[in-house]
Amino acid sequence: MITNLNRIKNNNIIFINQRLHLFDNISNDFKNFLCVRDMVPGVHDIRARIGTFNNPWGATVKPWYAPPPFEFINDTLSDLFDARAIELINVAKQKNKQLVINWSGGIDSTSVLISFLKNTTPADQKLITVCCNTTSIKEYLNFYLKFISPNNNIQIKTSNTLVVSKEYLDKNIIIHGDPGDCIFGPSQFAYRYFSDNKQHLESWKKHSKKIIELLENSLKIKGHKNIDAGKWWFNIVTRTLEESGQSDYISSVSDLWWWTYYNFKWSFSCQRLLFFGLSNTDNIGLPIEYQQESADYTYFNTKKFQQWSYSNLKKLIGITVSKSIKAEAKKYIYEFTKDYEYVQTKVKTASAFPTILKKMRTSIYGYDENYLPIYHDWRATAILQSIVKKWREKR
Repeated sequence: MITNLNRIKNNNIIFINQRLHLFDNISNDFKNFLCVRDMVPGVHDIRARIGTFNNPWGATVKPWYAPPPFEFINDTLSDLFDARAIELINVAKQKNKQLVINWSGGIDSTSVLISFLKNTTPADQKLITVCCNTTSIKEYLNFYLKFISPNNNIQIKTSNTLVVSKEYLDKNIIIHGDPGDCIFGPSQFAYRYFSDNKQHLESWKKHSKKIIELLENSLKIKGHKNIDAGKWWFNIVTRTLEESGQSDYISSVSDLWWWTYYNFKWSFSCQRLLFFGLSNTDNIGLPIEYQQESADYTYFNTKKFQQWSYSNLKKLIGITVSKSIKAEAKKYIYEFTKDYEYVQTKVKTASAFPTILKKMRTSIYGYDENYLPIYHDWRATAILQSIVKKWREKR
């Protein structure tokens, strides 16, 4: 049902049904923006942390997701894992909250969960709830059977019914493995063509035409007409890299995808679980105090983790990507589990997201400055298009 006609002006019609935005005549930049999700999978909200880029609704990166200075550090990944777990355990005890660790069975979330199991006493483990489902258990069954199921101190809950609300956040600290795909190196699928041809460690400038071609092909596959969005997006990514002053260091094809995640996907990835949960249960967005608190609790959203990734960028991805991807994280897992087979055979896969995302019937365009979702309700679209058609016929 249409509850409010916001404005009709110069044939640019924006209807709002709750938080529904339907754009009729829109700019080329906005059309291109809507294509980004099919070129950069796994994201509904693009915001540049560095460089000149604005999304259509003017939402900017909040201070608590600003990147740290580009500095080289000597800290080991193991030290960072251990320190972060101890820090968050102490926060949970001080605030009398439960640690809800969303475990997908993948490399990132398993590393995170191990850091807590490794650095907690049996008494402290009573503060831990492992949120998982049959998909995550299947992905790493041996770990579940050996370290999760027999542990009577921790609670185990299904993630399929997880609903995030402000009341839930008042009692719980949500822990997850995002944005581990940036910390440990970009997903191998992002530059599969180049890694298959052993070109992923070569200069991205050398392969700029092919990168644009592949971006445009991804749009063709999805049925987009404005495939020029591929070049538009490539120019934005490379321009912000130049503006960062890091184009000499962040120089290879795989580095460019690291930069895409690091600069554009970071803030959304940190809040993805909250967004998808709140967008189904709350109509008032995410209050400022919850935004900042969620950033403070996001496991990998620290100065040290980001600087470790930057410092080790040239070591994260080797010639054979399937062997080098997330090698350091797998090493941390092995030190705890002694599971040699896992370290040797486990590869990066797309893990099922442990929330109620599948229940959503809408397509999210992004989030406004107040973190209210801007989404498209396909059932309402047919009604709105019918209204627009009749309105035009009467003119």
